[in-house]
Amino acid sequence: MPQAYSIVFGVMMVSLLGYTRIRSAVHGTKVYQARLYALSIFYVIFTSYLTFNSFSYGVSLIYIAPYVLTFVGAEFLSNRYSDRTLSFWKTSAGNVYAKGGLAIYLIYISATAARIVISLFFLGSVTALFVYNPVAELQGVNSVVSISLIVSDFLLVIGAGLLIGLNRKINLHYKRIRQDVETVPTAW
Repeated sequence: MPQAYSIVFGVMMVSLLGYTRIRSAVHGTKVYQARLYALSIFYVIFTSYLTFNSFSYGVSLIYIAPYVLTFVGAEFLSNRYSDRTLSFWKTSAGNVYAKGGLAIYLIYISATAARIVISLFFLGSVTALFVYNPVAELQGVNSVVSISLIVSDFLLVIGAGLLIGLNRKINLHYKRIRQDVETVPTAW
């Protein structure tokens, strides 16, 4: 893919992700458990694939353990402290809505943007994000690229962990609201 197309593709991907996630964090959105699970699975798969792809570009496999520990730590902290940023309400029809977590979405979007920029400048195109290249490991990559990939991977892992923790907390509140254990204001 030519460099110009890669830039357009990268900007479009981050813009779409950013717009939809920021809009839902600011204005609120109807809570669907299936969507929460699907988004959580997407974040984990996307982050896992990108970190796996980094290993094909020369990042050492010893980073697997720190990535996993960072993910678990970020998920724990987000799950523990995201109550402060979330607000819930329900409609007279019983639909539950949630908003909040803007900082968490911004961290994930920034990490994704950083990874795209690193792929553009150091690996040659955004498509390097989505194409596994086992030959690249054999060719060797300079230390600047390796460090850049490691930093962006840690950012992605932190962002994904934060989002998983946020989604878990939203799901917990949703279940409690549906069971009438937790009361929230009714709008409309």
